[in-house]
Amino acid sequence: MDLGQPYLALLQPVRAKVLLSLHRTVAPMTGREVARRAGVSQPAALEALGHLVEHGLVHSQAVGSAYLYTLNEKHILVGALDVVFSVRTDLVKRMAASVSRWQVQPLHVSIFGSAARGDGDTKSDIDVLVVRPPFIDGDSHTVGWRWQLDTMIHEIDLWTGNRASLVELSVDELRTLDHERRRLLQDIRRDGMLVTGTKIDDLLIGKLARQDETPR
Repeated sequence: MDLGQPYLALLQPVRAKVLLSLHRTVAPMTGREVARRAGVSQPAALEALGHLVEHGLVHSQAVGSAYLYTLNEKHILVGALDVVFSVRTDLVKRMAASVSRWQVQPLHVSIFGSAARGDGDTKSDIDVLVVRPPFIDGDSHTVGWRWQLDTMIHEIDLWTGNRASLVELSVDELRTLDHERRRLLQDIRRDGMLVTGTKIDDLLIGKLARQDETPR
């Protein structure tokens, strides 16, 4: 799946972009403004709008010689659009729910890289950082730790069709990254989407989140 434009898996590209531009605002827009926001030509936008009006997803209103367009928020398919247009947020929620059931809780899980930035494609990996607790070493199979990680990789593939690329570190290794591989850590700090656990900078200074604390 293209996490930058996940709606392309289900919708024709121009219609998807037109719907996305309408989904972001409640203010009526002319066909020209819809085209500009969607990043498509005006004729292509008007053709898509005509199709969407025909199916009731979009309302059109004549104002003088122009038409104004709004998304029909009452349409039965709008709920499906909400899902399609919030895929990355929903992925984080699914991952958080899955990790919450782990027998051994990680100190931190986040998504970074192209999946977090929203500029990947169907061939892009979903990069995941997991910071393990101090009593688990890198090769440990203790109480199913490795099984938990393998399950996460499998679930991400099932949910998205993309391969998960896992970076698993201890806090000490994370602190080493802070000095030796600043670019990776900077990418995580700038673009990372926290799934669960303690924020990166808090981990580096030894401040741990409470187990019942939910990420914001």
